[in-house]
Amino acid sequence: EGWRHSLLKCRARTEAVIDFGEDEEIGDQILSTVSLEVAALRRSMEAHLKDSLRGEIVREGLRVSLIGSPNVGKSSLLNLLAGREAAIVSPHAGTTRDLLPVALDLANFKVILTDCAGVRETSE
Repeated sequence: EGWRHSLLKCRARTEAVIDFGEDEEIGDQILSTVSLEVAALRRSMEAHLKDSLRGEIVREGLRVSLIGSPNVGKSSLLNLLAGREAAIVSPHAGTTRDLLPVALDLANFKVILTDCAGVRETSE
């Protein structure tokens, strides 16, 4: 959210210079400030991506598995978050048998949400 805010601020300042920048001295000062802020933002992003774990999450997405007992609403939750019928929903236990990954954008974060079969106790 911090990067987004910084970019929006830089964009607004640049647009202000384009729209109202008749005074070259003020326009040059603003653009110089924007240039420094964008360079700092770039360094921050590069450092973040070099951190292997955080960088991997940003690039590949956060992986989340929906696990639990059969028929507790895992597939319904997946469908709700996906905004479509990605998983079969049935009143009968055991409908989900394979892993069902769905890539989502949640609050501007890539999330791979995986619906899993219900966990049951067995006699073995």
